[in-house]
Amino acid sequence: MEKINPNAPKQLSAFAFLLGKWNCKVTVKQEDGTTVKLRATWQGQTILDGYVIADQFRMVDTKEDLVMLGMNYRAYNSETNTWNMKWLEALSGTWLDLGAQELGGVQLTDTTITYKAEYKPGELHRITFSDITENHFRWSVDISTDGGQQWNKSVMVIQANRVPES
Repeated sequence: MEKINPNAPKQLSAFAFLLGKWNCKVTVKQEDGTTVKLRATWQGQTILDGYVIADQFRMVDTKEDLVMLGMNYRAYNSETNTWNMKWLEALSGTWLDLGAQELGGVQLTDTTITYKAEYKPGELHRITFSDITENHFRWSVDISTDGGQQWNKSVMVIQANRVPES
């Protein structure tokens, strides 16, 4: 497995758990309250001489048709003490800022990583990584359409399990 450059900001290690290959079970909550089960893969690697973590997410439906495909780029700016994270949605060719300072930045605790993104005007996403271990993590998104006053919780939940290295 590729490593983070020892000269990179130490804060980058907060996302080091993403390095490697993951199989994911995805639960998506529909507007009528029912849920849909999907499958995904998540693969993280370091790029740019180990100064950036790039993690690709690929989700398919029950017919194996591609539903979501994109790449996250995660870097830490030690001069401003801020994260620079972007999501590139390959199917639409759009970029999304993740964890922007004006939305509260990236919040780290001993057990979670949380940040927000404005997915589209008026739709705020709160993303949380939790249950992080060497071989598992949970990713969930809550959505607000009223500026964060009320949240529709766990609209999408990903349970990721590491694929053993061969």
